[in-house]
Amino acid sequence: MVGLGDVVAANVMDEAMLELNAIRAEWSLNVKNYKHFNDTFTTTGQRTNITLGTSATVTGDMPTRPNSITQVTVIAGDNPGANIVYDLPIQSIDEYFRLPLTNVFAVPSVAYVDTSYPIQNIFFYPGLNSGWTVRVRGISYMTDYTSVSDDYMDPPEWFAPLVNATALRLATNYGQDIDSAVYAQLKSGLKHIEAHMLNARLKNMENGLKTGNGSFNFYAGRGV
Repeated sequence: MVGLGDVVAANVMDEAMLELNAIRAEWSLNVKNYKHFNDTFTTTGQRTNITLGTSATVTGDMPTRPNSITQVTVIAGDNPGANIVYDLPIQSIDEYFRLPLTNVFAVPSVAYVDTSYPIQNIFFYPGLNSGWTVRVRGISYMTDYTSVSDDYMDPPEWFAPLVNATALRLATNYGQDIDSAVYAQLKSGLKHIEAHMLNARLKNMENGLKTGNGSFNFYAGRGV
């Protein structure tokens, strides 16, 4: 047990920081995450794909890699606010490599996203011509804390759940049973965050029932 004013061993503090950032990375993948991703890249030549992320040797076209991509749009020119925007359906990278011919460049109709790390790829078919802008939207990873002296960077409602989650994770590391009261406090704090984030991201479901002439009215049982 560590109380206020106690000196914490450096290796214990390092472990606590590691666990905290591990929890934040896990929460980045679901409805606990509040950080959105929104970045653009303008091509200077013909491109079959763009890259996202940074490694020791490579800096991607978009230096930050999101944890999930929810929308890819292409813009006819380098002014995202003034030119025509085309929203692309997103498919898996396996579908791209099944295409019989990919060395084609025109207005893209589909974006193909892989899950590679640390450099992620978005391929386009047809490929992008010079001067087109790509906008990628999705969810970012929650920012890591690097030191105990870092300023608190999260919304206020995240403070108690992060404290409780880290405490429970450390307790098991040191052979202690999970405290039921702390666990209840964690679940109580998280349920409001999850409900709020889910509500904020709800959108109309796409109509997957199509006819040659338009959409399908499920209740009427006929095309409209």
